[in-house]
Amino acid sequence: MIDTSWSEVRGAMVADWHAGFKLGEIAARVGWSPTVVSRVLREHGINPRGRPRAHGKAPRWSDAELVAVVFARDQGDARQRYRARFPESGRTDDAINRRYHVAKRQGEASPALRQLREGAA
Repeated sequence: MIDTSWSEVRGAMVADWHAGFKLGEIAARVGWSPTVVSRVLREHGINPRGRPRAHGKAPRWSDAELVAVVFARDQGDARQRYRARFPESGRTDDAINRRYHVAKRQGEASPALRQLREGAA
């Protein structure tokens, strides 16, 4: 816990944020609630809930990737098909599972299926 004046604590919060600490970690270090830390960071022009991902935005799914996932029997089959066709892909198992479940939930209205049909036409 940092035991100094309020301005030094606020400065430490901002410095910790820029050093890569998460909101909860900063709150634990300074002994204040995450709500207070969040408010202080916002006062300094920082959106504490909007830290960009380190690896950036994932690329759109290609038609070949969609075919490998959308027509699978279950999520395990989707992962297996995807990994067999794209062994060097950087997509995580969670991303493959998510794509499978979104397509399954949307059924015939799935944008993935629509995209595949439009590409085939």
